[in-house]
Amino acid sequence: MIIKQETESKPIDQFPDGSTVRIIHLNAGKGALSKLCALGLVPGTIVRVFINGKGPLKLRFRDTDLVIGRKFAEKILVRLVDDND
Repeated sequence: MIIKQETESKPIDQFPDGSTVRIIHLNAGKGALSKLCALGLVPGTIVRVFINGKGPLKLRFRDTDLVIGRKFAEKILVRLVDDND
């Protein structure tokens, strides 16, 4: 997969349903960072934004579906991935 050239990463909650993104950075304190990493949300991971409505986000990655709240989602900085290898 090729990362589209963008100057900055954005929080994952700013991407619409169906977006495929790569985690670039976790902008979190020690506690939140530990939780995100334990869930498998680490830099380099490819994630699909499955549902992004007004409430929690549903993410799909590594054959796993995960629902996270907006506060955690704001800490996950990502870039859009072009899945046309």
